[in-house]
Amino acid sequence: MVLAVIPARGGSKGIPRKNVRLMHGKPLIYYSIQNALACSYIDDVVVSSDDEEILSIAAMYGAKAMNRNSALAQDAVTLDPVIYDAVLRMEQETGKTYDVVVTLQATSPLLTVETLDGALKSFLESDFDTYISAVNKPHLSWTTKDGRCVPNYEKRLNRQQLPPNFLEAGAFLITRRACMSENNRIGANASVYEMPEKEAIDIDSYADWIVCEQELSKKRILFRVDGYRELGMGHIYRCLTLAYSLTGHEILFVTREDRTEGCQKLLDSHMHVQSVGSDEEFYALAGKWQPDVIVHDCLNTEREYILQLKKLAKRVVTLEDIGSGADVADATINALYEDDSKGENYYWGEKYVCLKDEFLIAPCAEYHEQVKKVVVLFGGSDPSDFTYRAYNLAKKMHADFPQTSFRFVLGAGYDNHVHKLSDDEACKIKVVTDIKRVSDALSDADLAITSQGRTVYELAAMGVPAIVLAQNERETKHTFAQMHNGFLNIDNKKMSKSLGNFFTVRDISKEYDLQVLRFFMLSAHYRNPINFSHDLMESAKNGLDRIVTAVGNLTHLAENAQAGAMTDEEKALLEKTAEMTAKFEAAMEDDFNTADAIAAVFELVKFANSNSSAGNTAEYLNALKAKITALTDVLGLITEKEAEMLDEEIENLIAQRQQARKDRDFAKADEIRDTLLAKGIVLEDTREGVRWKRA
Repeated sequence: MVLAVIPARGGSKGIPRKNVRLMHGKPLIYYSIQNALACSYIDDVVVSSDDEEILSIAAMYGAKAMNRNSALAQDAVTLDPVIYDAVLRMEQETGKTYDVVVTLQATSPLLTVETLDGALKSFLESDFDTYISAVNKPHLSWTTKDGRCVPNYEKRLNRQQLPPNFLEAGAFLITRRACMSENNRIGANASVYEMPEKEAIDIDSYADWIVCEQELSKKRILFRVDGYRELGMGHIYRCLTLAYSLTGHEILFVTREDRTEGCQKLLDSHMHVQSVGSDEEFYALAGKWQPDVIVHDCLNTEREYILQLKKLAKRVVTLEDIGSGADVADATINALYEDDSKGENYYWGEKYVCLKDEFLIAPCAEYHEQVKKVVVLFGGSDPSDFTYRAYNLAKKMHADFPQTSFRFVLGAGYDNHVHKLSDDEACKIKVVTDIKRVSDALSDADLAITSQGRTVYELAAMGVPAIVLAQNERETKHTFAQMHNGFLNIDNKKMSKSLGNFFTVRDISKEYDLQVLRFFMLSAHYRNPINFSHDLMESAKNGLDRIVTAVGNLTHLAENAQAGAMTDEEKALLEKTAEMTAKFEAAMEDDFNTADAIAAVFELVKFANSNSSAGNTAEYLNALKAKITALTDVLGLITEKEAEMLDEEIENLIAQRQQARKDRDFAKADEIRDTLLAKGIVLEDTREGVRWKRA
């Protein structure tokens, strides 16, 4: 028979009333009582105390409450007579004879039942009289001798090479009943039982209390995450970032055994990692580990799958999940998406983004008007291989932009064996692989080219302008970088080479001025899919012509208008335009609603056409024109036509250029050529002479 005795005085002075104070929601003495009751080898549990409150709590939690004699409750009394008294009285009251007595301290709340079970099992299988709980703390120690400090060792060694040095923990003491007397609990043949250091804390100070409180408050958090070339490594990085922030909690990573890239990254991070071959293996592992929280970061989940996980953990959280399982998770966090129509368990948008520490402390990059340094990075694996295409473009661009350098940052999962990207000093191209701190590569960048994933947030945190390319249709739904929700459609069909409806902007420019294309793009909200057709382009051309014509009419009227100050009637008319300007500004502030903004411009154009004539003052007419051009300038629309050069003017400039060439004044000749080109006149030097045409 095994008896556990828990001594607990009421007169603690270091921390008053510590045995009954709440630690993590329970009285301190609760933890030792529960350990004793849960231990496989302990038959009876008794709490010896002089305090009525302690005795009442002990009885409430299932222990035998024994009122200690006041003579045994004095400060100078050791534990030996206290334990001996409790054993004798229990044997008298129960009629039992105990073989083994376990002393459990009420002040060791971190001791686990697993450790206690292990100690008793080992003791019962041994021939020792006593086990004393201890921790192994090998140290180079010193003592005093003859008033001097002297070492307790002969040779200085590294801690790992030192012999064991066991320190009594005080958490428990196991002894055979036959060895006990009123003033002794330790038999002649004693040994120590090594226990985990964190379980050995004996609460003697408020600092001890805080440490134990934190330890008991920690959660077991299981991260289920994969990373591989097709999926990318972003999920791995995100979960590692989360794990690093959960200091003090128990963390376990679980990944598929065939996802070698992600598995290796987790192992390199020195996190606890286990691999599974199937969902069934994962269920079994989670059931055994008993996590408080499962964080699932493997994209879309099924409803039944999440319901199964909820049986294995108190909470299930999914990340970047738009599958049916997201609806039944305790929390679904989608920083990359926005959808307010979902349930209360959804947390959307950029405020839930998980940034690595390096981006939280990195200084913002300095903004430069001229782009000289470009960083190209497409995540951990870049499954669409945008990196290779950007690399080839960078080489081609060098001739036109010799001042621009490119740095290509290859992720840990990027397969560089196929293309073998390397440095190219001639084209100012630098290639770096598996960089440790991405923020260092971005700190001096003028521009970044990246995919529509978590890197966008990192760039935003550092203030680096970016060109963002969606690697797949899923990424087009990521909202932070203001991508469209759909592809460009041609006559209500998705643009595709296979359908034969694929063409480039250059193709469009052969038929329409690019200002018309800009106007067409602005006519729809940027979040909406755009449907392209020749009819719609003609409509856009006509709409832009309306604005350009109105501005041209105002210019013509102002040039021929009467001089003088604006009349009171004209001032009143001009004040009415403020309402249209306000509509424009409200539309632009409403998530850049350019479609409604253009509607406000048309309203202003209609007003100008109806309220302008040859009888108005030049000041009024120019003010109306300035109102329109101020709004169209915001949209990047050119509404004032440059006067076309007459043929006679062109021929005169060509003659001046020819003379300059004869005079070997090539600088002036080039200047004239550039002037003509700026006016839309292209010169061609042929054997028959100089020919020109309008661009």
